[in-house]
Amino acid sequence: MESKPPSLFLISPYPDISAPGVRILSAVLRQAGYRVRTVFLQDITLLPERKYQPDFTWKYSTEVLDKVAELAQGFDVAGISLMTNYFNHAIQLTEHLRNRTDAPIIWGGVHPTVRPEECLEHADMICIGEGEEAMLEVMERVAANGDFDGIRNIWIPGRVRPELRPLIADLDSLPLSDFNFDDQFVLFPAGNTIKPLDTDAFVYYASSGIMWSGRMFYQIITSRGCPYGCTFCINSYMRDLYKGQKNYRRRSFDNVFQELQLAIERFPIKEILFSDDSFFASSEDDLEAFAKEYKERIGLGFRCMATPNAITERKVKALVDAGLCFVEVGIQSCAPKTLAAYKRKWGNVEHVKNAAKILTKYSDKLEILYDIIIDNPWESVEHNLQTLRAIVELPRPYLLQIFSLTLFPGTELYDRGVAEGMINDVQAEIYQKHYQDRDLTYLNVLLSFIHRQYPRWMLRFMLSNLMVGIFQRNYMKPVYRTVYEFARLLRTLKRRMFSRSEAVSESSIGKVA
Repeated sequence: MESKPPSLFLISPYPDISAPGVRILSAVLRQAGYRVRTVFLQDITLLPERKYQPDFTWKYSTEVLDKVAELAQGFDVAGISLMTNYFNHAIQLTEHLRNRTDAPIIWGGVHPTVRPEECLEHADMICIGEGEEAMLEVMERVAANGDFDGIRNIWIPGRVRPELRPLIADLDSLPLSDFNFDDQFVLFPAGNTIKPLDTDAFVYYASSGIMWSGRMFYQIITSRGCPYGCTFCINSYMRDLYKGQKNYRRRSFDNVFQELQLAIERFPIKEILFSDDSFFASSEDDLEAFAKEYKERIGLGFRCMATPNAITERKVKALVDAGLCFVEVGIQSCAPKTLAAYKRKWGNVEHVKNAAKILTKYSDKLEILYDIIIDNPWESVEHNLQTLRAIVELPRPYLLQIFSLTLFPGTELYDRGVAEGMINDVQAEIYQKHYQDRDLTYLNVLLSFIHRQYPRWMLRFMLSNLMVGIFQRNYMKPVYRTVYEFARLLRTLKRRMFSRSEAVSESSIGKVA
């Protein structure tokens, strides 16, 4: 009698069911002949039909946890991928699975990589760093009825820290993301149920994730790592972890276009979303060649991210001609002292001004979004004003995306915060905090006015020393909180209206599934 291949039960708790990292891992293991069942437990607070909840304290229902445990029956290993904000959700899942299955539970992803000892208190083992090759060896051990000792990247409680495998240099050696929906499941929030994932359900949720636009976006990552080392970002930790190795690696054009062409054949895709940390980091020659081939082989509009220093006229012209319709630019701050603390000498105010000038030339074809980081405990009011006053003067039109500085473990700013006693409750201040839920101060509220492109003369007056002196006071915070909550309520209602107006509703999708 032929034995069954070893099997992995894989859980993705992230809001986006595209989940490129999880799907690549699934593809690697399936290609090697192992069985993989994946459950996508979407972050229900971020879906348009749900009430927005400004933190990560929500819990899975007993019904959902029971269904997860039911689906895990008979699998040899259970794996959970997690970032820091999903630490408590991984604990919920692990505790429930441990009571219902005998499968060892392995955690992988960013948080186990930066906080391994903490994760070892809950998981049966963890994977540090890139996991594809390590998980292949885990499954080989299962097939051989062996133990998991001595696997590089895999740490077992009570054992010494494992050696790390080298980074995967040739990204083309990895299979394309696994969009074979056989043995894949998804959480349907409206009914609080888990059902098989199919094409209709995937299209529905992939069309609900980007500003609730109703257009299907296909998310793809064409590189790993980052050429920069910002002190608020996990990439600085990864550079140190793999010191001496080439951290920033790119897939070949042909490999990327193969994936996109297969996706376009299968799904009604309207736009492509390149989720690389800095898509513009490639040279002008490389991006011009990419743009030419993309236009010929793909031809859809696309979105990407950039840093101000990497934006040049040649790059923008070529990419817009190829279909670039939306670019997200990481400004973060325009205060020299703050930029120095972030180690962003390559992203100074002159870089920002030059990038904005170039991008605005193409604003008839291109939406521009600037990322800003606020709530930095080391910044003064004057530093905040330097950023806001600089942004007000940037050429229009543009949008703003506001992030509240979160001192994530593994970053240099987290270490600084610990050393200076600035972190009192790591759970409330980091793990459970939503990175877009801002402190309600006068200047932070003004960012919403800047985002909505109020007249410049009005914004300049509101940013004057006189107005800031009057309204940047703590006793005004309850007023700002009331206004902010009202605006949030309106956004929630808008999302729900969008959800109800969908031609294909979640309830009908659930019936198909």
